[in-house]
Formats: sequence, structure tokens, C-alpha cells
Amino acid sequence: MLRVFRAEVMKWRRNWFPWVVLASALAAPFLVFLMGALRSDRPTAASLMQNILTFHFLLTGPLVVTLIGAQFIAAEYQWDTWKLLLTAPVPRWSVYAAKWVLGVVWIMALSLLVALAGFSAAYLVHATGALAYGLWLKAFLYGSVGLTAALSVYHLITLISRNFFVTSAVGIVAAFAGLLASQSKYIGVYPITGNLLIVQSLLGRVDDLGGVIGTPEVWAGVLIATALFGLVGSLAYVQKASYR
Repeated sequence: MLRVFRAEVMKWRRNWFPWVVLASALAAPFLVFLMGALRSDRPTAASLMQNILTFHFLLTGPLVVTLIGAQFIAAEYQWDTWKLLLTAPVPRWSVYAAKWVLGVVWIMALSLLVALAGFSAAYLVHATGALAYGLWLKAFLYGSVGLTAALSVYHLITLISRNFFVTSAVGIVAAFAGLLASQSKYIGVYPITGNLLIVQSLLGRVDDLGGVIGTPEVWAGVLIATALFGLVGSLAYVQKASYR
């Protein structure tokens, strides 16, 4: 498993894709930084971080997960390497597991990088008020775990469709559907917005949950069920697939 994971890491070291993902992830702190810099008054550090967190976990983060989920699988079809991978003297499940683990590591690392970029933005615009750095880092870390729930689902869609653009289109629709769900009573049971709501609860920024369907336990359960559905489906597909 470790050897397969190492090979997966090396595959992407000299590829253009990591830079696209990095730029996409940093869009949230960059845009919030620009808005803060253009304001006539200085924003508070807490409000600036809150804007970055919401932007990241509601829109840019889910889109980054879509890119990672689609490209990690679609690239093997593009390079015509699935047959080579699945006939290698290693268990088939380990080939997929290496891709999933690397994707999870990327998503968590990128979310923490967004948090650090947010701290830098707060400093550069001379935002007022103190920041609880540990609490904000914890919020971004927990939120990044929630983001990974959809990763295996996008893997499964790409395994079936064998097309990067099909999965990307599904991910874009899902992300923008999250914008609609964020204004409805279904905010907690939709995976993207449910993750954001859990993070907001951690920060103590959810005052009134009246009318919202479910509880934090239910919202977490939805995320876990989403991840398990994608994992089981992807592993089953890889185990039985034929690429002759």
C-alpha cells in the first residue's frame, strides 16, 4: 500500500494539476483580502476569517474536491494506464485506496493553507480585533474532513463515466445547489451545507436553528453515509472492472 501511495504522489509532482487546485483553493482568501483592502474602514479579523470560511466551504472547497475527485481517476483513462495499474502485482483495492488517501491529504492540507492565507490577509489589511488562531485552525481542519465526504462520490462518477467533464459538471451543479440549500430548511441534510453548518456550530456562530431539519449528529451522519456510499461503490467498481 505504501509503495502504491508513493507512486501516486510521484505521478503528480511534475504535473500542472496541483497548481490549478492550489490557485482554486486560494481564491477565497484572495477575494476576501481584495474586498477588505478596498474598504474605507478596517474590517474585524473575525469577520474576515468568517467570510473566508464561508466562501471556502460553501463554494471553492467543494469545487476543489470535484477537480481532485475527477482528475485523479480521469487521468488514468486519458493516459490509458488503468490496465497497467489493475494488472500490477498489488491488490486492486490498494490502487484505489492510494488515490483516495492522497485526495484526502490534499483537501485537508489545502484547507489549512486557506486558513493560514486568511491569517495573512487579516494582517495585511490591518484588521481589527484579536484572532483565536487555534479555534480557527480547528474549524478549518474539521471542515476539511467534511469536504472529503464527497471525494469518493466524484471518484465513482468518473469511474463510470470515464470523463473528467461529466464529473466536473455534476460538481458545479452540486456546489451551486448548495447555495440554494444554504437559504432553506434543508441546509443541514445537504452534504455541502451540512458540513458548513457543523463548522459554524463549532465556532458558536449558529444562534437559531429553528426550522432547520436535523441535528448535528444527523448532519454528520449524512456526511458519513455520503463518504461510505462513494467508497463502497468505487471499490466495488475497481474490483470488478475490466480494462482489456
